[in-house]
Amino acid sequence: MEPLLNRDLLPHNQCFGCGLENTAGLCIEVNRDPDSESSLRGRFIPTLQMAGFPGITHGGAIYTALDCLATWVSTVLGPNRAALWILRSATTTYHKPAPPGQPLALAGAIKHQAGAWDPIVVRAEARRADGVLCVEAEFKEVPLSVEKFTTIAGIAELPANWRLFLSGAV
Repeated sequence: MEPLLNRDLLPHNQCFGCGLENTAGLCIEVNRDPDSESSLRGRFIPTLQMAGFPGITHGGAIYTALDCLATWVSTVLGPNRAALWILRSATTTYHKPAPPGQPLALAGAIKHQAGAWDPIVVRAEARRADGVLCVEAEFKEVPLSVEKFTTIAGIAELPANWRLFLSGAV
């Protein structure tokens, strides 16, 4: 079995997108692309409950999966492993529908980056098993220090699994 970054680097993750232990979430799987050190890939199987129109996965569910993958790309491949990367803005193009119950292959890579504390742009896409492009997007991600993130989020401190993750010890 291929190592999953979101399981191995961030155990007990409850994220709606990539939290494998969040049974109400999307449960996307994130791993390194064995063909490219500069990209990550993922796998997402939309459930029947994620349909918008009957037989078509809601575009918001696919967008959320890509948004989560973009944050993993920023965190793992970006210039600042100690930052919490958050979404600033995004552009999304929907090409073809994706049926629920069938896996989508996700791919993401950094399109533009500068310094360690500068925003980056991540390009991500979702394809059906037959290779057809369903959705492509660009996400502008900004890095925040732990202090700034906790202030903005209104929390006293990061959960232990996040502190360990950002320390690079895992």
